[in-house]
Amino acid sequence: TGRAIYAEDVQLPRMIHGVVLRSPYAHAKILSFDSSEAERLPGVKAIVSAADTDMDYFGYELQDYRVFAVDKVRFRGEPVAAVAATTIDIARHAASKIKVEYEELPAVFDPEAAMADDAPLLHDDCNAYALDWETERSGNLCYQMQVDDGDIEKGFAEADEIIEAEYETPEAHPGSIEPHSSTAMMDANGRITVWTTTQKPFAFRGFLAKALKRPISTFKIIPTQIGGGFGGKLFPCLEPYAALLAERADLPVQMTLTREEEMYGTLLRHPSKVKLKTGVKNDGTLVAHSVRMLFNTGAYGLYGPNTSALASLMATGPYRIPNVSITGLVAYTNNVPCGSVRCPGGPQMAFAVEAHIDKIARCIDMDPLALRLKNAWEDGDYTCSGQKLESVSIKECLQKAADAIDWDKPRQPGEGKGIAANWWVSGTWGTQSLIESNEDGTFRLITGTVDMGPGGLTSSVLQLAAEGLGVPVDSITLVQGDTDTMPWDHGTGGSRMTFTIGKSAYEAAEDIKRQLL
Repeated sequence: TGRAIYAEDVQLPRMIHGVVLRSPYAHAKILSFDSSEAERLPGVKAIVSAADTDMDYFGYELQDYRVFAVDKVRFRGEPVAAVAATTIDIARHAASKIKVEYEELPAVFDPEAAMADDAPLLHDDCNAYALDWETERSGNLCYQMQVDDGDIEKGFAEADEIIEAEYETPEAHPGSIEPHSSTAMMDANGRITVWTTTQKPFAFRGFLAKALKRPISTFKIIPTQIGGGFGGKLFPCLEPYAALLAERADLPVQMTLTREEEMYGTLLRHPSKVKLKTGVKNDGTLVAHSVRMLFNTGAYGLYGPNTSALASLMATGPYRIPNVSITGLVAYTNNVPCGSVRCPGGPQMAFAVEAHIDKIARCIDMDPLALRLKNAWEDGDYTCSGQKLESVSIKECLQKAADAIDWDKPRQPGEGKGIAANWWVSGTWGTQSLIESNEDGTFRLITGTVDMGPGGLTSSVLQLAAEGLGVPVDSITLVQGDTDTMPWDHGTGGSRMTFTIGKSAYEAAEDIKRQLL
């Protein structure tokens, strides 16, 4: 309908426009920085860089990223400075006039090569960065983990066949139709409001506070409608630069990435290299499974450790295997950093494991569907990490999918059939829902959750709130706002909209119903 207000639709009086100056090199020392010529251009209102910005490291569990490159750049596209001017063309022209002298350094792009002893070192001491989890880190090894269940050697000894293979997946962009866009404005008290396309308004407030070494109350985040997220809008992109430029210029500043910048200046899906070794009996029983996962996290760790941890859960697929050994490795390279793109670690492992299951089926001359059904989880089974599973419907899903494509019927000439299965986690992290009654017997559902586009807030969540209250859905109005007025929410991601946010709304509805009655 065109009625949605997206981030670039925000228009403020006296608003100017900003751009980011990015490194042309994948790995280089910064020898000098001179913005004097750019500053003299008519229409230029502010220029910021590492030299005049008080910064701290920030990230997810791993804190290894700063708003601007300091001393050296580690990937092509890394921000070096930001410029704001009265028009976007003047801002771009001014950015081109900033003189940055570089000394190019050897770069490494393959994660295996990055872990070699003689590889170019991206970070002088990766152990200097704060990380919430214990792990061995050295050289370009950002993170490693080990999960063992059962006795892997015993399992392989019991196997009739052992099948080994290697699988690779490339990087991928989230591919949102809407590019990143942010607008910032500073008020008379020095407080900064940021309108932005984000999946996590409260987390972004925390990211900005940490990155710019300010109290969290310095920032108010107003989430706009999102033209697609898919994990690509879980981490700050333009928000810090818009905030800094607005503060320096004392004017509202809007910044929007070009499509080209989207491709080399935002977080990608982690490329992977996966080695699998699986032991199976002739009747199709899986008895042992060894996994080595190597993820290319790019120049900064950001979501690398989390991706490896989540991938370890997916490393067996949805199958019962008594003896498992999983090694996860995350390597720094001079590629664009990678982040939490839709189901981090899941598609990489789904491709590897399901391709491997088909390979095993061919090896023992067994129908691929029958092999999956024989080993698929059931209620009461445990994952390799020790989680007891309930309400498992994987066999039912497999059978219905097979029936839908007439799996048992002969294929026609030129026709192919395939089947695969995987699983994903959901229902994690905290959220709050507030329901208030109006004078006419209608209700307001107030939430800090952002809808990424599927419409879960206006369908599933409202329906659950109505069910909890026992009222028609159209008697509840959805209310959204900003981080000053909304109840706290972790953010939209991890397939949590219906299960977690909907459950929160349902329990809030039951609570107000009890109070009213």
